[in-house]
Amino acid sequence: MLAIRYIFTAAFSLYLPVSRSIFEVLVCDSTMGKALNSLGASVQCTIDTSKPELSQVSCDCSTWSLYIFVAIVCGVFGVIFTLGLPYRTYQLIQRNKPVGSRENPDKRYDETGLVSTMFV
Repeated sequence: MLAIRYIFTAAFSLYLPVSRSIFEVLVCDSTMGKALNSLGASVQCTIDTSKPELSQVSCDCSTWSLYIFVAIVCGVFGVIFTLGLPYRTYQLIQRNKPVGSRENPDKRYDETGLVSTMFV
C-alpha cells in the first residue's frame, strides 16, 4: 500500500506540468517555441506589434521537420497519461469502494443510518 501511495503521489504531482507541456507542444505555444529554438529546432517566432501594450509572440512549429513526430508522441502520451490517469483512478476507487458489512452484505450503515448501495 505504501508503494501505491507513493506512485499515485508522484503521478498526480507530475499530472498538471506534463499535461500543460503536452498542450503547449500541440498548440505550439510561444513559450514552447522559444524553448525549441533554444534547443536548435527551426521554429519561427514572430512578435505581433499591432497592439504595443500587448506584445504577443506567435510561433509556427510547422517549419520544424520533426514537429509532426513530436506532436504524435505528445498526442499519444496525452491520451494515455492526461486522460488515462484520472479514468484509471476512478476505476480503482469504484472497485475498492466498501459495500455492505459483515452482518448484511447488501446494506451499509454510517453515522446517520442506512446508506443506499444503489450506486455502488
